[in-house]
Amino acid sequence: MVVFRQPMPAFGLLGSNFVYWNVLGITLWLVLQSIGSDLSYGSALFAVAGTSLLAGFVPIRSGTSTSRTSTSRRRSERVSYSPEKNCG
Repeated sequence: MVVFRQPMPAFGLLGSNFVYWNVLGITLWLVLQSIGSDLSYGSALFAVAGTSLLAGFVPIRSGTSTSRTSTSRRRSERVSYSPEKNCG
């Protein structure tokens, strides 16, 4: 496994995820505090980390790409649009 041979990229990835989760956890905690909800920071951090980890398991259909879909849609609009046909 590459992680055992070169652990620094893995530590960098885990560190960046930890910072990301803390920023989102603090944001969620502050928003909930501002509306009067009584939730601890640890619970907010757990909710953010849990939903982030679960989002990795969302199935994506193979062959579907948002950039590819939007590009093909724009091409078809360019081909099908004709100002001469719409003037009369």
